Amino acid sequence: MLNNLLGNDFTGILVALGNGNGSFQPPSLYSSTIQDYYFFENPYTAAVQTADINGVGIPDLVYTNQNFSTVGVLFGNGDGTFGLPNEYPSGGAAPLLLPLPM
Repeated sequence: MLNNLLGNDFTGILVALGNGNGSFQPPSLYSSTIQDYYFFENPYTAAVQTADINGVGIPDLVYTNQNFSTVGVLFGNGDGTFGLPNEYPSGGAAPLLLPLPM
């Protein structure tokens, strides 16, 4: 079960899973882009949220990349890990908030 989620504005999304006793495992870093980028032109991941995007009962991570103007999804694997990024153009500036159904 996903207990903590931290956005990282330089290289991707950090996910720290809970141990069930109030402590957390070391975070795993997931890439938030499929694009090549340089240190000074990073994705700037923002607005990270969880939602079951594909309707299979497993939490997915939805996010925006400000510098690349994209919205992306990391589909959950069901064991607390996530797959590779699926990235879509936002049609302009990527939103800072993602209104998703709960």
